Amino acid sequence: MRVVIFIPRDGSEYNYNRSHCLAWNRGMQKHGIIPQVVKLKDYSDEDASLPDADVYVVRGWKKGHHLECRTRTRLIEHQEKHNRQCLIIDQGYVKDRIVYRSVGWDGLNGRADFCNSDSPSTRWQEWGMGLKPWQDIREDNVILLIGQKPRDAAVLYAKNGINEWYEQSVSKIQNLTNRKIVFRPNPRVKVNPELGVEVSTNTLEEDLNRSHVVVTFNSNAGTDAVIAGIPVINTDEGSMVWDISSREIDQSSLDIPLRLNRKQWAWNLAYTQWTREEVTEGLTWDHLKEGCNSYVCSGA
Repeated sequence: MRVVIFIPRDGSEYNYNRSHCLAWNRGMQKHGIIPQVVKLKDYSDEDASLPDADVYVVRGWKKGHHLECRTRTRLIEHQEKHNRQCLIIDQGYVKDRIVYRSVGWDGLNGRADFCNSDSPSTRWQEWGMGLKPWQDIREDNVILLIGQKPRDAAVLYAKNGINEWYEQSVSKIQNLTNRKIVFRPNPRVKVNPELGVEVSTNTLEEDLNRSHVVVTFNSNAGTDAVIAGIPVINTDEGSMVWDISSREIDQSSLDIPLRLNRKQWAWNLAYTQWTREEVTEGLTWDHLKEGCNSYVCSGA
């Protein structure tokens, strides 16, 4: 089986991404696979010939207009065109989201295959993670609308852009309920749309504590909310809480938000993210290899 690992650029901001990618070289070798390790920047020229491989290991998904993003998009689309696969590395979802990196097949977040259906409870319990009870319905709690980065890969699936999604969501909510709406901007976004609702300056924990329901396109704040016992309405399948949350902004989801059993969801979530050390030891590949078509077919 042929594997190519693409190493991101230099710079302190990217060092952990680089080291996590390099860990895949050592981890796969423990399983008898010798990857080809290359620099992503060497394939920035659109005329550059791309390596022939069953699997590309890539940090990040399709997004953005700067050179590295365009190169990454080209790699992923090349593999898609040839019915081959990509292992996508990105931020984790719980605990330290830099130390833990999500790793899944052929997609980002909820669109990835993490080979984690019906996972055991072991990993979640080892982390000491808990789930707060679902919060009781209170008349004075607000509807928390979550902001996201407009150019983030996760919001590329918002048909007319995330700002229009905010506006449509506020309009829908206001037509269905008298509950107060609070918009929580993404802390990295300096300019946000004027939605005519309260804009939060609180911490996420403070906002969740006063929330009746969290409304999001597909933000990871939905994960934080579910763990904190706050129901979620998410409208895009890229959300990590898609399977246990309401999917439409409607009367029932606003009045009595969905509260499902979260245990299996939490156990599955624990097998979406891995440390650099786990990758190096080969534990991550051992978990994900059954999702690799070339590995399963060849027994590589």
